[in-house]
Amino acid sequence: MADGNFLRLHLFTKDESKFAGNTHHYWIRWGLTSDPEAVIKNFVPSNLPIQIKRWLKIKLSLNIFNRLPSEYSTLIKTPFSVSLGKVAEERNKRTEWIIEHRLPTIIPYAIMHLEINRLLRSIGAPRPPLNENEFSVLFSNLSKSAIQKARKLFPEVWDEQRGHYILDSRGAQFAQDLVAELNQRNLLSATTRFIDIGSGVGTNVFAINHYSAASATGVEIHRGMIKLTNATMRRLARLGEIDVRRLNFLAGDAFDSKITNLKQFDVFYVYSPIGKLEIDIDDIVDVAQPGALIIFNRLPIRNRELVKQLENVAGLYAFRKTATASGA
Repeated sequence: MADGNFLRLHLFTKDESKFAGNTHHYWIRWGLTSDPEAVIKNFVPSNLPIQIKRWLKIKLSLNIFNRLPSEYSTLIKTPFSVSLGKVAEERNKRTEWIIEHRLPTIIPYAIMHLEINRLLRSIGAPRPPLNENEFSVLFSNLSKSAIQKARKLFPEVWDEQRGHYILDSRGAQFAQDLVAELNQRNLLSATTRFIDIGSGVGTNVFAINHYSAASATGVEIHRGMIKLTNATMRRLARLGEIDVRRLNFLAGDAFDSKITNLKQFDVFYVYSPIGKLEIDIDDIVDVAQPGALIIFNRLPIRNRELVKQLENVAGLYAFRKTATASGA
């Protein structure tokens, strides 16, 4: 179910794609086949006893296939800089990317994975480990679900006037890109201590833990976010996809010394929504030790002399603290 090509070939087969106003914009709508149960046979081993096969088909139909969304739709925007002769080729590339990365995340994969594991346990079959593609889809689904729950349960995390989340909602793909870039530049190791200040539902922290050997800590002042984070952590821990020994979440103000000692961390990731000043980057520079890497969406002002700007990380500013303020 984490395979977008399988979903496109067997389940989301109804195609209503068309141009959306011009030759560079293409709207796609893939509808769910009217009889998804017809593909159940692909999930049920043929060598099982007939009674178990029937029971599995019923379970798969009720608990999984009936939960599939009725459609997937999106707009593919090919840049106007692409010539008309190349538009179809570029559109096809983008469509293939959507099938591989976006289509699987629309299904309630976390629920399906749980149900499939229950079925396997009930018949005494071994539970296969997740491959990286399956983990990526599950992780994206869990992250998206947690953010949706946060918006529903805690409306204060959504800024209606500005139209963006107050919590960090860049999602699982951003978190994976963040870790990939840090790993590429050898900025994460078994001795690295990473902290996400304003960790929201914990997506970046989980990604650091899963995709690297670093220790990761999230600090979030909104206690409702911490509850959602803990729910995700329990799920990932049961699946064996995170190492809880290298993982920590703290509720409270990160600048409160009773909550955490910021001087102990090597890599700081800090989120402060555009146009807001809940977190002052200069305050982070003040407490960080020389050598610490700081990733933020703004540069420091009064501490400019204490840092060296590096190549951006995941589209955000990155800089290393090089000195301590005189008299500090």
